Amino acid sequence: MDIDNDASTWNSSSATLGYANGINATCTRIIYAGLYWTGRSDDNDNNSPSTVTVTKNGTTRTFDKKEVKFKGPSGTYQTITATTNDIYFPTSGSGVMYAAYADVTAYVRDHGIGDYFVADMALREGATSSGTGYYGGWGMVVIYENTTMKWRDITVFDGYSYITGGTTASYTLDVGGFKAVKNGPVNIKMGMMAGEGDRGISGDYFNIRNNNGDWVPLSHSGNSATNFFNSSIATGGNARNPNLLNNTGLDVSMFDLVNTNNSIITNNQTSTKFQYGSTQDTYIIFNIVFAVDAYVPVIEALNIPATSSTVLNGGDVAPAQDVEFQIDLYNKGTEAIKDGKVEVQLPPTLHYVSATIQSGGGTVAWVSPDPNSSDPNVTPGGKIVWILEIYPYTPIRTTFWVH
Repeated sequence: MDIDNDASTWNSSSATLGYANGINATCTRIIYAGLYWTGRSDDNDNNSPSTVTVTKNGTTRTFDKKEVKFKGPSGTYQTITATTNDIYFPTSGSGVMYAAYADVTAYVRDHGIGDYFVADMALREGATSSGTGYYGGWGMVVIYENTTMKWRDITVFDGYSYITGGTTASYTLDVGGFKAVKNGPVNIKMGMMAGEGDRGISGDYFNIRNNNGDWVPLSHSGNSATNFFNSSIATGGNARNPNLLNNTGLDVSMFDLVNTNNSIITNNQTSTKFQYGSTQDTYIIFNIVFAVDAYVPVIEALNIPATSSTVLNGGDVAPAQDVEFQIDLYNKGTEAIKDGKVEVQLPPTLHYVSATIQSGGGTVAWVSPDPNSSDPNVTPGGKIVWILEIYPYTPIRTTFWVH
């Protein structure tokens, strides 16, 4: 496969990066982008070098498994190199299937949405003498933020697990590092990449443990629960070139989990378990992405001179003159905040007078900077502390006076 119309590359393919429907690109920021590539280019399970030598039309070239060429919209190819530990390049065993990773966040931020190309992977075409074939491909994980979308905790797992075909094998994976939303339904989205899962060989599966301790089989639009790793790509319909049924042996998927009544992930949950295995098929897993609805408070605060104050912003204040300020808070998050705290630090030239909560609840108190003094008429400075509750999309206000 060589689709880039560039005579200098020997293999290439492309995929189009885009946002979900209705997402405005100008209001969206890319947080992270990771490039992954994987393949099997040797049929000798006991001696697999880090490079692959290929002859094409009488010309011979050598490709490094840790390197690919990469370019984005309106860009030119640059060499991307994985380190020895990103991720795994077996010289023997594990079916000599390799997987590589590189952080390309800065590059993808600069080039944005559009067509991305990967070229000159260390791959080999043709048949093999063993039951495990040659394969190869690449994918990207892109995480972005947009203020019109819900907050999510997103965890990206990189690693390497080799599952041997022909024998029944089962493994578990603990996943943590997230915190599900405190109340209401928990929506779950998953992504993963794997290599050399055959379409015609069943018996491979990927399960998640529910709250009762049972394993729940997973699947998406391109596979089945009993043939999960089948070289299918299910990423929302974005264009790719070439678009093949067997995807040259690569699984790339992104799908929602059915979490009826929060039976799999419940409120405030911070970890879960996966189970994967095979009775026939051989494959590797090297990337899993896990996202849940998250609780993130988003508070906007405004502290300004009150409209009733005789002192204008930037004006002068006479000695012993009272100055009135108001603090307006607005909860732009999706959940209420209990026992929130707002602190206003007073300069050492001002004395606290009093405070009134005009809307919302809680308490307001002055905290003296001197542990031996509790009289604001004597001790200047300190801070005003407002303990509060604030509900989504409900503005609240307190007013305080100083002189």
